[in-house]
Amino acid sequence: MRGLRGLVASERRAVSFQDVWGSDAGELVRSGAYTPHEAVGISAVVACVRHRADLVAQLPFEALRDVGAAAIAVSPQPTQITRPDPHQLRSIWLAQMMISRDLYGNAVGVVLGRGADQRPTGVAWVDPSRVQISPGAPPVVSIDGQVRPFGDVVVVPSTFCLPGHAAGSPPLHRLGLTELSKLAQEYGRDWFRNGAVPSVTVESDTPLTAEQAEQIRDRVVSAWRERRPAVLGSGLRVSTVDSSGSSGSSETRWSDVSTVVGVQVAQAFGVDPATVGLSAGGSSVTYANRSDAKQADIDRVNADLVVIQEALSLLVPPGQVVRFNTGAYLRGDLGARYEAYSAGLGAGFIGVDEVRAWENLPPREAS
Repeated sequence: MRGLRGLVASERRAVSFQDVWGSDAGELVRSGAYTPHEAVGISAVVACVRHRADLVAQLPFEALRDVGAAAIAVSPQPTQITRPDPHQLRSIWLAQMMISRDLYGNAVGVVLGRGADQRPTGVAWVDPSRVQISPGAPPVVSIDGQVRPFGDVVVVPSTFCLPGHAAGSPPLHRLGLTELSKLAQEYGRDWFRNGAVPSVTVESDTPLTAEQAEQIRDRVVSAWRERRPAVLGSGLRVSTVDSSGSSGSSETRWSDVSTVVGVQVAQAFGVDPATVGLSAGGSSVTYANRSDAKQADIDRVNADLVVIQEALSLLVPPGQVVRFNTGAYLRGDLGARYEAYSAGLGAGFIGVDEVRAWENLPPREAS
């Protein structure tokens, strides 16, 4: 009998993750594209969008006026700069603008009122899913299907705006990463949620009827679901599919795929993958100190700041411009600041009272 067994080809039956979870639980393919609202459910997208929004929201900005060769802060600052939306904190207002631009390609706001000079006194951002921008001169902006006069809205596009297109394009849309990212994340979530079941084959030394094969598979599946080892009779072998190499199963390699896709998402947003907890392998960038890392952050959003400054400068009177103060974010530690102050005082281009003001100290008393 032992000799005859070698003449009979062994029979292999596969047990996939659908067998354990159910045929519908592993269904990840869907018709239609994922929307920006759904992109918020992707962890890498949330991390990148939040990092960029938090960064810009921390930056103070003010209206400046050119006085000779110097740009002097306007005093008092215009209302549209100090409180652009009376119903929203200014930092949250900035964050909302960045989130809208990153996910939809544009931030669109409605003018809340006008002053005596007919300049807007405030802007409230509109839910970007309610907005449509069509090409034109000027562009046609519709909110809830109703066309708004272009002078009554403020549009801040992303930095990626093709010629002939009035609207900006969000990073995920132009690179086609939204659906891929969502699929990778859902795949891994469902895999772990249902017990991290690998792809396996159950191999028999003797031919099996369909009924016998189903009974054996049910035993294996039942054991996995209950987190117990499967006990099989003589002539049956269970082997998991090797997760290494090109022949590895997609279930067991989902983590690697998710990391690769996450790195692509970070790069699309111009964010260092390490900043949002992703490893980019040998391409990772390290910084000598926190100041260098902060400077790198500012460098990555600088193009966005230029666009935002130009858009906000349209809200203030002619002769004034709006500028972000990145120095507040880049401010070094106490030792580094004092060293810089010492150099400036020694060279004579800053004064003691200026230094005291930067450190939130009162001027020296007159002697």
